[in-house]
Amino acid sequence: MSTLRTLAVLSIVAGAVLLAGPAFGFASFAADRGVILGVADNAEATVAIEPHDVVVDDTDTAVATITNNADVALTLETTADVGEGLTVTSGFDGTLEPGEMATIALGCDASSGQGPVGVDLTVSASGPGVSLTGIAESFTVERDCAGPGGGFGLVYISDVSGFVAPSEERQEIRFRFDEQIQTWDTVEIDLSEARDNGVNYDGVFGDGGDIVIEQGAGAVWTSGDSIVYQVTDADDLTQDIVLSLGSYATDGNSEPFDVTFTRTDTGESVVTQFEIDGDDGADAAFLDAWAADLSSTDGRQSFGFTPGAKVASWDEVRIDLGGPLGEDVAYGWDARLEEGPRSDDSVWRSGETLVYQSSPADRAGEAVVVSLDVDATNADPGTYTVTFTRTDTGDQETVTFTLE
Repeated sequence: MSTLRTLAVLSIVAGAVLLAGPAFGFASFAADRGVILGVADNAEATVAIEPHDVVVDDTDTAVATITNNADVALTLETTADVGEGLTVTSGFDGTLEPGEMATIALGCDASSGQGPVGVDLTVSASGPGVSLTGIAESFTVERDCAGPGGGFGLVYISDVSGFVAPSEERQEIRFRFDEQIQTWDTVEIDLSEARDNGVNYDGVFGDGGDIVIEQGAGAVWTSGDSIVYQVTDADDLTQDIVLSLGSYATDGNSEPFDVTFTRTDTGESVVTQFEIDGDDGADAAFLDAWAADLSSTDGRQSFGFTPGAKVASWDEVRIDLGGPLGEDVAYGWDARLEEGPRSDDSVWRSGETLVYQSSPADRAGEAVVVSLDVDATNADPGTYTVTFTRTDTGDQETVTFTLE
């Protein structure tokens, strides 16, 4: 099935009820203990799913009810893919007690249109004496969506992954007009909220920027924080205009970013959003920091860190060596970058501190490893503390290493 977005997996934790994705009607299921999961008219069904005969419009529309007919609490895990034009607006994510019901709702995305839309469901249910896995069902619902308005029948920009390096993936932009636009008029797509605030679009906006017209016959360029598409007489305005962006990098922020589509002929604009699908804890100052253990025969010692959010360009990560320095480790002055986006001039020793300077090429989630030469060590073993400090945020991480 063609989809505009893949919906989230519903992981249900006992005792928690949250809004997430949907679960819908099933005829029958194979179960470990002979348990049947079925539709509402099956009185013996362990879980009854009752689809509603409704049309999904621009509001939240209840499309199904889930009922737990078992005499025990059941925990559900559901994955849903909804076809183009609809999205999950409210759902069930929790544990259903015996006899309890949950309502599922869908709504329109940022496009206009009518007709059937397919839904693919995978559901698992578990509880005392009940184990159901790998349940799959497909069905259709009717759609009647007015679209975003503002001169557009559709505006869409895809989510991107967290911790993406340039050229690892492409982001899709798609739009369609609901009113005629004249040849040589333009659409501006403003990415200023996301640019360098989670997504580094330097590879998109730089010289020879990585923007591809996937569908459309017009021209495209960048202006400020916006991508500009110019309509030509060869464009088929009954079809979507589709662009793709590449050579960008992301950190782990997952907050939604506003993107504004503006028709320059009328001044009408529509706002939609996209997110960074980042890892848990991705906003942490440091995802990892470490100092290598040291022996009396080692001539260098390595230190590493991985920022969860990008270190601001030209700010620094300072590694305080005051604990071991001069007491049991005699460090030299030959500082080197062992792993990272810059050259050796980005790292140096300043007094009791080993300094790494970030640049626009640095990314969140990318490991940096630096090293410093060691002239001599105390022969006695011991454990020493090293502190990493970000000058852009003031955040610190303390680690230890062992002198063997």
